Amino acid sequence: MVRNFKFLAVLLVLSFITKIHFTSSDEGANMFCSTREKHALLTFKQGLTDPSHRLSSWVGDNCCTWEGVGCDNMTGSVVRLDLINPYDTYNEYRAYKMAQLGGEINPSLLELKHLKSLDLSWNDFNGTSIPDFLGSLKSLQYLNLSYAGFGGKLPHQLGNLEHLDLSANIFHGTISAAIDNLTSVTSLNLDSNNLEGEIPNFLGNLCRLVDLELSNNNFNGDITGFLTSLSLCVPSSLQSLRLEGNKFLSGSLPLQLGNLKTLNYLDLTGNSFSGPIPVSLGGLRSVRVIGLANNNFNGSLPESLGNLSNLQDLRIYNNSLEGVIGEAHFANLTRLQYLDLSTNSLALNVCSTWIPKFQLKYLYLSSCKLGPQFPAWLRTQNSLSDLDLSNASISDNIPTWFWNFSSQLSILDLSNNQIKGELPNTLPDETYLGSKNFQGLLPRLTSNVYVLDLSNNSVSGNMSLFLCNPLNETYQLITLDLSNNLLVGEIPNCWMHLTSLMVVNLDNNNLYGNIPSSMGSLIALSSFHVRNNSISGELPSSLQNCTRLRTMELGDNELSGSIPAWIGKNLLNLSALALRSNKFKGKIPGELCNLTSLQTLDAAHNNLSGAIPRCFSNLSAMATKKDTSFVVYIPRFDEKILLGSKGLLLEYKSIPLELVTSMDLSYNSLSGEIPQEITSLLRLQYLLLSNNHLTGEIPEKIGDMVLLENLNLSKNQLTGVIPQSISRCYSLNQLNLSYNNLSGEIPTGSQLQTFTESSYLGNDALCGTPLLKKCKRNDFGETTHTKAQDSDEYDMMEQFYVAVAPGFVVGLAGFCAALVFIDKWRVTYGKGRCSKHRDLSNRVYASPQARASAIEKAEALESTLEEEFPTFIKPMLQSHTTGGFWLGLPVDFCKKYLPRKDETITLIDEDMDESPTNYLALKRGLSAGWRGFAIAHNLVDGDALIFQLVETRKFKVVANLAESSTSERALTDNDKIKKCARERAEEVQRMLDLKQPSFVKCMVRSHVSGRFWMSIPSEFRNSNLPKNDVMVTLVDENEKTWIVQSYVGKAFSAGWRLFSIDHNLVEGDFLVFQLVKPAIFKVYIIRAYNSLRADPSIGLQSSEAHEKRLSPRVLYASAEGRSYATDKAEVAADHSENARTKPRTLGQSKGGQRKLDLNSSSFVKAKEVQSKLDPDYPSFVKCMHPSNVSAGFWLVYIIKKEHSSGDDGGSGLRNSSVQTQQNAPCKIIKRGIKGVQTQQSAPCKEIKTPEKTERKRRKFLFSTNSREEGENNSKNVEGDADSDVFGGDLDRETILFAVNRLKQNSNLPAHMWTKYYALCRSQKDILHKDLPEENHELVDGLISETVVIAGHIKFCKLRTSNDEFEAWDKSLKGLKQLGMDVQFLRAKLKRLQKLVCGSEQETEEQREALAQHARIEGEIKTLEAKLVDLKEAFKRSNVVVDKLRKNAKSREQELEKEVDVPW
Repeated sequence: MVRNFKFLAVLLVLSFITKIHFTSSDEGANMFCSTREKHALLTFKQGLTDPSHRLSSWVGDNCCTWEGVGCDNMTGSVVRLDLINPYDTYNEYRAYKMAQLGGEINPSLLELKHLKSLDLSWNDFNGTSIPDFLGSLKSLQYLNLSYAGFGGKLPHQLGNLEHLDLSANIFHGTISAAIDNLTSVTSLNLDSNNLEGEIPNFLGNLCRLVDLELSNNNFNGDITGFLTSLSLCVPSSLQSLRLEGNKFLSGSLPLQLGNLKTLNYLDLTGNSFSGPIPVSLGGLRSVRVIGLANNNFNGSLPESLGNLSNLQDLRIYNNSLEGVIGEAHFANLTRLQYLDLSTNSLALNVCSTWIPKFQLKYLYLSSCKLGPQFPAWLRTQNSLSDLDLSNASISDNIPTWFWNFSSQLSILDLSNNQIKGELPNTLPDETYLGSKNFQGLLPRLTSNVYVLDLSNNSVSGNMSLFLCNPLNETYQLITLDLSNNLLVGEIPNCWMHLTSLMVVNLDNNNLYGNIPSSMGSLIALSSFHVRNNSISGELPSSLQNCTRLRTMELGDNELSGSIPAWIGKNLLNLSALALRSNKFKGKIPGELCNLTSLQTLDAAHNNLSGAIPRCFSNLSAMATKKDTSFVVYIPRFDEKILLGSKGLLLEYKSIPLELVTSMDLSYNSLSGEIPQEITSLLRLQYLLLSNNHLTGEIPEKIGDMVLLENLNLSKNQLTGVIPQSISRCYSLNQLNLSYNNLSGEIPTGSQLQTFTESSYLGNDALCGTPLLKKCKRNDFGETTHTKAQDSDEYDMMEQFYVAVAPGFVVGLAGFCAALVFIDKWRVTYGKGRCSKHRDLSNRVYASPQARASAIEKAEALESTLEEEFPTFIKPMLQSHTTGGFWLGLPVDFCKKYLPRKDETITLIDEDMDESPTNYLALKRGLSAGWRGFAIAHNLVDGDALIFQLVETRKFKVVANLAESSTSERALTDNDKIKKCARERAEEVQRMLDLKQPSFVKCMVRSHVSGRFWMSIPSEFRNSNLPKNDVMVTLVDENEKTWIVQSYVGKAFSAGWRLFSIDHNLVEGDFLVFQLVKPAIFKVYIIRAYNSLRADPSIGLQSSEAHEKRLSPRVLYASAEGRSYATDKAEVAADHSENARTKPRTLGQSKGGQRKLDLNSSSFVKAKEVQSKLDPDYPSFVKCMHPSNVSAGFWLVYIIKKEHSSGDDGGSGLRNSSVQTQQNAPCKIIKRGIKGVQTQQSAPCKEIKTPEKTERKRRKFLFSTNSREEGENNSKNVEGDADSDVFGGDLDRETILFAVNRLKQNSNLPAHMWTKYYALCRSQKDILHKDLPEENHELVDGLISETVVIAGHIKFCKLRTSNDEFEAWDKSLKGLKQLGMDVQFLRAKLKRLQKLVCGSEQETEEQREALAQHARIEGEIKTLEAKLVDLKEAFKRSNVVVDKLRKNAKSREQELEKEVDVPW
């Protein structure tokens, strides 16, 4: 205590002496500085620039009276030089800039031997380095050079300062060792420079530091050593530590941080610190401010923070914290006023009656979990000003007390929750309620509100009462967002009272009428959106007063008239102009060329005509990079706009939008040439001019547009060659020049090689890669056009043929004679020819249309794949799928991604089956192994394969089948059999225990013959099998075991051959492997041809194909075996002995022709079984022969008698064919020679006849044309098995026919239709029977949406959020309203939602009838308008198709003539 009192006494004395000796210039009027110091100051002044003459008082002999000069009161020595800029940068900026001193600091200051304080802050020395001589001022204690424009590196000598402020300059490099010498420094500020490197540990040795600020630099590395050194100071004097905004400071915070007991301000915001927040922070009992935001802290929030009774400000937002926050975390935070825990995964769990000890002013808990109940403790916070509970998992009704409580708030954000309730009459100044569940009418707009966001709700009614009552107030509203609601009526004409508005967003409502003229009063308007309403009429001329407009989004309305010229005259700040899908007509006004800030112009889908203005080259924002912004700064506002990109409408937000440049004039009636001047728009990324009437050639300098990403000039009338310069467009990833009249060779280039022939379709005179048509070249390698040969050339060729022909004839005759007279040659040649013969009769040739369709679908699918894995598309040719089976790969892809030596590359198909192939690096293609892959996947000419390189030597391959080849494949029974077997295998897999992993494997040739090698799917083996050789046990359905070697976890090898032979596995069978224990698999076998028998919609193969398929493995049962099988038909257990004989010729027994012995024991036993059945139900016995797929099987069918009117005499048979009552139960007992395979009870399926099948098809076609008659037909007389065509039990054939019929006009990929067919099959009904099939695009969209949602439902997990369930249900509800029968999906969705959420969510309340009627009416109008456009486009396409067909026919005739011409 005595020491402390002595220390205080010394401080008082020092302060008293300072008070006496330091004087200002006014008090030192009687003091005179020395002549030496006066001349030093004048010399210093000469080196400075002083534009405002601030130093004009520096005249006379007494320098102590000069401005900024302070002298010692006793000695007259200059001790202080204070030249800080006297003006404020914010309120007096112009005067501040004029008053800035500059120039150089003269060494004459060294003459000021007693100078203790030097302040040159807030001036501009233009990057000048700090003079080294300043470190020689021995008496200098205070140096402030902040905001003075100094640069370079920190000096090596700074004297022995106590206060050093170098903040807000442009210093770079590391912290110099000169700082280490400042042993007496108490305040060090290096904020806002470009310093880098690690924070040196020697800073921790400055034990007298009170304030240390190193924020907003580029420091990196760990700070553990620095803080550890600092914590060793005893006693610690540090009160403020600020390191925020360094970004690269990393590592975890050491526990020693808690030793800085005197710390009251700690700010580490905006770095890369990680790990948990130290518990030792709870020991900083003096701390008032803690800032740990914008880092990577994880773990939970330590409870020790609740002990900081002096804490006023806690900011920990934007980290990775998780866990639960309870009342203990706030136990002693009695002074807390500012709390920000946003953007973490924290959950607040407090008692509903909890009353906090603090009174907050600012509370931000965005993205924390507070729900599901609305936090009641907020009611106790009477001083609250800002409240942000956005995305807080609250799903509750808004409490009645809250709206009264909200009157004290300035900022309220409840967006992205599930809060329900009515909107209040008044709202806080800044309101964000985009919560999807608020409803009711718009509240009354008060004058204090300046931001109002009610987007994405169910707000209804019109806007008149909201905006126009009362009219005598002056509003401060800046932002108004009412998008995505149910507003109806006209836009009111009372915007003249909202002159402060900068943002108006009315997108996606049901507004109609004209844009009111009073909107021209919004002179501050920057962003105006009314997309997707029913706004009509012309644009009001008053809008030209909104000269600050940067974004104008008017798309998807019914606006008409011409595009006004005043847009280009007055709205010169426009950055985005969207007029898409309206009814604008006339020419594009040349005045638009004045919009030098325009980055996106979208006028697609209108009726514009005339030429593209040549002056578009003046759109400088598309030509050079400009510092343009779409909106001025507005709190929490993100500009967004829909742009046509990559064939889709994509939403771009503020930051990406500022980087996008786009021009879309497609789907109009523009004519003339593409102006050459447009190629000067060097920053343009999207140029879309398709579906117009443009003529002439593609501009020669198109290659100058090197940033072009999407170029679409399709469906015009362009002629000439494709400019070679286009190969310089290295950023091009979408190119469409199809359906023009282009000619010549397609240019080559690294980027152009990535495009397929679909980019060039409909240009008959084009040739070269990727088209199949090759270009003719002359002797110099130049492409030539077909010309008539001159007479000299013709004579020369004629003489050549005359000379060659006799020699050829003589040589051929000699060879033929040798074959005739020399038997050995003849036999050898015949054998060789036979052995090398290739059967070309089964080749499938794809049409150009089918090939193009497969490529387009592949490109669409490729765009959905992960971008991190490189991909390419490979169309199949005959050489790829027949003959030599050689697959060449793209050269650039091989150079960039594939190894430079021969390697084994694995192909993984969609079923995760792996096929090893041999990659030849020099030839850049796949050889050995590719043949097996192509055959196993039934690839033919025209198919398009997507290769995705998922690993260095692994491709994932997705096939898109060409339509023509698909139709061929649809006729083959092998695919149907395989598909049916796969469905049964997947059904078996679904019935297995989910806790035991399993996989399905289709048997291919290498699995069941040859080397008997079966690969294991990579996903399964990586998760469940060791990566070394192990022996595994396979257990079949009869509990018999086999020991098999697992080769490094990749495949079954040794032992698998015996398992395959013992179980008679053949190509096409499916096996389900279930890992019941480590290294023990339970195996379920699904026979491909048994599955055929279970599916009456699939007919048997022809005898020839069937014999070819089974000939290597056909096994017949002897008479004894058949008898034994029949003996066991009554019981469903015992296994039989193997009574199969060796394979014999089809249809032959051991003794010759096989005949059925009616006296055999097998037939007698079967008859005994039949005699025990219910006589009321007719039955028959069937013996299985090889022609019935497998031998030795008996089927006993029990068929329920049909209740008929008596035409058949009650026998249950009609017209000599078996009829069954719909859904009648059948028992099908199946026995094999080796024992019971299955016994099942299932609904009987009728035995179809060709007459019935045809009748069902006719009814289906008729019903699609007349839905009412179809519904009546589905309710015919009871007992007619064919009457209910659209009932709930349609067979596969009818469903397949209906789906294929709809598929004919579709653009969806094949896998979509496969999944949709499976959905229909699951319901035994047609889901699209109420759709308007003539609208193909609508049908495609609905089918695609149904399949996607079904996929989401199938793969939903317990972590699936309630928002996702609600979104899916909303989509399914819309699909049902449009005619899709998806009620079964909604029912399953509700069941899953109940399991996930614990209880079903309450259904949404019915919307107002008027609003719903208006929305439906608006959608109908939109669809009608689109239908008209589609019909017009269809007519235009018909003309083009007819022309192409005529051209193709004429060329085919010319080709035939040319072929027939003699050699």
